[in-house]
Amino acid sequence: MHGMRFKTALIGIAGIVILSILFCPEIYAARKTSDGKRSSKSPSKTSGKTSSTDEKKVKWVKSPDAIPALIELSKSRKEMVDIYKDETQAYKKVKAAYDDGMLEKGMDREEASRKFGPPVVIDEGDGGLSKWVYKPSSESFFSKEKMYLYFDAEGKLSDWKGPPKDKGKGNF
Repeated sequence: MHGMRFKTALIGIAGIVILSILFCPEIYAARKTSDGKRSSKSPSKTSGKTSSTDEKKVKWVKSPDAIPALIELSKSRKEMVDIYKDETQAYKKVKAAYDDGMLEKGMDREEASRKFGPPVVIDEGDGGLSKWVYKPSSESFFSKEKMYLYFDAEGKLSDWKGPPKDKGKGNF
C-alpha cells in the first residue's frame, strides 16, 4: 500500500509530461531553419502547406480526448496531494506523541494505525519484527526528519526512534 504512494506520484508526473508533450508540443519542438540549423521557434499552427523557404508548417489537430484526459489528470493530482497531506499529518501525530512522552510500549499495530495513521513504509524483518517509518511529505527518505516505530513478533510496540528533541528553543 505504501509503495503505491510512490507509484501514484511517479505515474502522475509521467502523465503530466506525456500530456504536455501531446498538447503543448511547441515546448518540445525544434525545427530546422532554411540554412539547416535547428531553431527552438515554435511551429506555426495555421496550415500544413509549405512556405516559400521550404519549411513545413504544422497543423494542430484538437483531440476529442484532450479535455477528459486533463480532467482525469487533475483528479489524480488531487489524490496525490491528499496522500501527501495524510502522510504529513500521520508524521505530526507520531512526532507529537514522541515529544510529549506519550508513546507506550505494548501498543499493538492496529491501535497505532488508528491513533497515528498509516506509516509511509512498513519494513517486515525476520521473526515477525517490523519497523514503521513516518516522515513528512516534504522530506526525503534521506533526511533526518523521520519517526520509527518498532513492533515485536506479537505486534506490540517495543521501541521507537525519532529526531533529536528540541532542548530550550530560543535559549542562547
